[in-house]
Amino acid sequence: MFRLSCILLATFVVLLFVKEQFSPVNAQEKSSTVAEFKFIIKKKPVLSLYVVIFLIQFAVMGVNPLLSLFVEELTSPTTVAVYAGLAISVMGFANMLTSPQLGKLSDKKGAQHVLIYSMLGVALFSILQAFVTDIWQLICLRFLIGLCLGRVLPAVNTLIRLHAPEGMESRTYGFSNSAMYLGTMLGPILGGLVVSGVGNKGLFFVCALVLLINVMIVKIKVLPNANEVFYKEKSRKEADNAASHP
Repeated sequence: MFRLSCILLATFVVLLFVKEQFSPVNAQEKSSTVAEFKFIIKKKPVLSLYVVIFLIQFAVMGVNPLLSLFVEELTSPTTVAVYAGLAISVMGFANMLTSPQLGKLSDKKGAQHVLIYSMLGVALFSILQAFVTDIWQLICLRFLIGLCLGRVLPAVNTLIRLHAPEGMESRTYGFSNSAMYLGTMLGPILGGLVVSGVGNKGLFFVCALVLLINVMIVKIKVLPNANEVFYKEKSRKEADNAASHP
């Protein structure tokens, strides 16, 4: 009931306060979803960004649903629900604190660099979680992970927007969301298999490895194109500002 109320409230906020200036494009011959996907991923590095957003969500969601099992090892059964909720919610609080600052840094240095260092931070703190012996150590590390996660998905979405084919931005985001939800679906399933095989602590190492692989994908497949587009956009904006303020 609470979730339904929140969704209804968000719906009314959008209806009443969100205004969009939209000019429909000229009608074109309809194409299949498969054909559109093939056309979109021809634009480098969009396909690599889809892989990146899938692996991010895969790693994050692989841990979150199973975190209560690890919390139970550090606390008593009577308090596990409280501490598990705290360990997850503290990440959201950290996201809220750091997102604006990392957003400014993305505008200044490029979302691609913020993405790389944020994922490295998440990977490092994920590994450290395997060595905690107290619930408050875990909560502190979850807070630090939240600080790093605050700009991970927005950074990927920024890069997708920069590289989306002109006139197909919404469809490019649609496929991006599909990749994200695929990671959301598979993360808990494979995370459960990892826990059953190597234990709760092993899951942190696996998720950190996934994020480190993601960092390599960004550095090799995304960074060259992203740097080129970013500096072109930055130069264009500086030229526009100079022309508007002679």
